[in-house]
Amino acid sequence: MNVRNRLLPLILIGSILQGCSSLGLDKETSLPYSQETLRDAEKGNSEAQFDAGVMYYQGIRVEVDKVKAAEWFRKAAEQGYANAQFDLGLMYAKGEGVAQDDRQAFEWYLKAAEQGLPEAQANIARMYSEGRGIEKDIGQATLWMQKAARQEYPVAEYNVALMYEQGNGLPQDALKAAQWYGRSAEHGLAEGATRVGFLYLQGDGVMRDERRAVEWFEKAAKQGDPLAQTQLGIMACNGQGMKENYKQASVWFHQAGVQGFAVAQARLGGLYYKGQGLDKDMRKAYVWLSVAIANGLKDDSGELASMQRNAEESLTPAELSKARGVIDRYLKAYQPRADF
Repeated sequence: MNVRNRLLPLILIGSILQGCSSLGLDKETSLPYSQETLRDAEKGNSEAQFDAGVMYYQGIRVEVDKVKAAEWFRKAAEQGYANAQFDLGLMYAKGEGVAQDDRQAFEWYLKAAEQGLPEAQANIARMYSEGRGIEKDIGQATLWMQKAARQEYPVAEYNVALMYEQGNGLPQDALKAAQWYGRSAEHGLAEGATRVGFLYLQGDGVMRDERRAVEWFEKAAKQGDPLAQTQLGIMACNGQGMKENYKQASVWFHQAGVQGFAVAQARLGGLYYKGQGLDKDMRKAYVWLSVAIANGLKDDSGELASMQRNAEESLTPAELSKARGVIDRYLKAYQPRADF
């Protein structure tokens, strides 16, 4: 079972999707929103209008009302409030509180981007790259993504790295790709740290170094990235960049498995099946192998199906019934990740 490299596409980044704390749609609800905020908004204060949009979007001291949220964001946006321009653009992109309209989304993102908001610049880049709301233009996509990256916006830094790695919009350059992935990781993007780990593991743009790969994977894994967690588990099983340690591998596989990563679920099932790092437990092996298969993990060799069948045959009817109940619960709780 090989873990493939996961590359982030040029993705729509917004406060809803990525939790940009500087923007309104995902602001912390502990902020002092009040009726005074609404009174100030009525008086035309643009910051208060933005905050009023947040209140109605999140339901802070008022009922959730996406239409009113959009109305307040618009009032602030028309006064040039960049965060409101961005969030109004996001609502047009998603069709929340307003009719979905990519062109309007682009126009509002552009207003915020021209004021220097990196999240908006990254979204403008994405829309140019896909031709959404504007004619497709890779040159403009590259320009705007670089502007956002120069402001140390980690998702933009990652995407600039991806452009260098793939030669898409920028000359192919493995060394520069590694540098930009590293910057995104330094600024908190777990996927960036994971990608740097793979570069060291494979020797792309950097000298191959399994120990350095482990260090970068650990950074990402501690931030909860399931691909990094799974890769660490595999390396712990193989003794790559560290001493062989099946018990530690089981910890990483479990952390990734409960996030819906089927490769980790299968690996964890395999450890229970073989009794490596864990007490041999055919019921748990059957559960995790079944969850991985149900979550769509390919099994071209038939190895997973064989272990699953053997584990199933070793269980009593009562044990099997209990195991199937657990499988049903796990399949509801540990949904497969859409980005793997």
